[in-house]
Amino acid sequence: MDKKQEILNFCSELKLDKVGFVKCRKFEELRDFFQERKAQGTENEFEEKDIEKRINPNIYLEEGKTIISIAFPYLHKIENRENYAFSVYTRGNDYHRVVKSYLDKICGFIESLGGKSVALTDSNAFLKDI
Repeated sequence: MDKKQEILNFCSELKLDKVGFVKCRKFEELRDFFQERKAQGTENEFEEKDIEKRINPNIYLEEGKTIISIAFPYLHKIENRENYAFSVYTRGNDYHRVVKSYLDKICGFIESLGGKSVALTDSNAFLKDI
């Protein structure tokens, strides 16, 4: 069994069935987009200002080969929405921490296979708000 399938099987054991793989590379085609947003003043306060950190995943893991992403649903079941002024997902644990805990497990598994990995959620600089 190849390592990709082993990772998919491990994710399935974690009840994660929306898992994607893409080649780790510099996303140079996004540079103009980010520069235009900066020039127009349409960046928000949560966005990394250093464009290089947003388009180059190898800043985080120099020898990175593959980016693995997982789709993770927000908390959305609630009894009575009329009594809440905040988004429903804010009622549960911070999803950054929940998702990061799953990513840490996946990273541990990858490392047990002899690979290297780093877990990033949308609270890091790489490609957030895309």
